[in-house]
Amino acid sequence: MPKKSFVIKKLFENVEKMEIDTEKCGDVEDHLGMSWKIRLLRKDQKLKAYLDCLEKIDNPESLISTGGKFKFNGKEQIFFHDFTKIENSKLAILEYWSQNSNYLKNGSAEIEFLVEIDTEKSIGIKIGKEKSRIFDDDVAKEAVCLSEIKTVSDLRSIVPEESSQFDTDPKIPEKNEKNPAENERRLVTVEH
Repeated sequence: MPKKSFVIKKLFENVEKMEIDTEKCGDVEDHLGMSWKIRLLRKDQKLKAYLDCLEKIDNPESLISTGGKFKFNGKEQIFFHDFTKIENSKLAILEYWSQNSNYLKNGSAEIEFLVEIDTEKSIGIKIGKEKSRIFDDDVAKEAVCLSEIKTVSDLRSIVPEESSQFDTDPKIPEKNEKNPAENERRLVTVEH
């Protein structure tokens, strides 16, 4: 069963301050030649997340058959949905509203959809290819040779701040004056 996939996510801030019947919208993103966005709606005592397919579907028999994972602040559930002329949104009810919600992180909600489109079951819609994305990391714009890294602060200057999975206390060995090549080798060796 051929499938094409993409990920769309949005961090919504100040969710705890949302009034009833208000919504926040993410940016429109192009994936597989179609436009998509995420919306977050507070309705009564619930938060509702929507994945909207903004592709115009004129034919009532046309559909985009999808499945995948919906993630909310790290908690996930599987979903299946057919986007049609009538039903162009996928709804996921997050939880009952609570000002002290366990699911909100610092008042924010990170919504992510990993979407898989079943190209065999989809009818009447041209599904394109996912475009390559360019990642522009300001920290990585300057090239740094390993031989230029001499201190912990040099090392920290090239590692992004959000890299919590990395060891934040690197141990740089003492310099070997007799064999400078050994210094470079030891800098890239990871000790466990």
